[in-house]
Amino acid sequence: MSEPPPVEPRGDPSEPAARASHVAPATLWDAVLSARADLAHERHLPERRQAPSARVTLVAALQSYVDSLTERGHPVPYALRDELRLQRLACVTSRGDRPMTGREGLARGY
Repeated sequence: MSEPPPVEPRGDPSEPAARASHVAPATLWDAVLSARADLAHERHLPERRQAPSARVTLVAALQSYVDSLTERGHPVPYALRDELRLQRLACVTSRGDRPMTGREGLARGY
């Protein structure tokens, strides 16, 4: 008697890697462009919010696009990789006013 094939664990659909595999790269790139525009708009608001929601959205969009490129075997452009790293560092942790470290960003899915 043969064994049934192993069941592959499914990731959380809210995780960027899980979302990236089911969405076309062009759609993910449009989300990056939209998030960049939102961040630029948020920067010009006279009264800034405490939580940089546009930056968090941009980090998630960039990460989804990078994951999509990686899954498809395409190289990640240096400028895009650097932008993602800088935006991650610019995100503020909930513990204080210091930039998020790379490990903290990875732990939070950024």
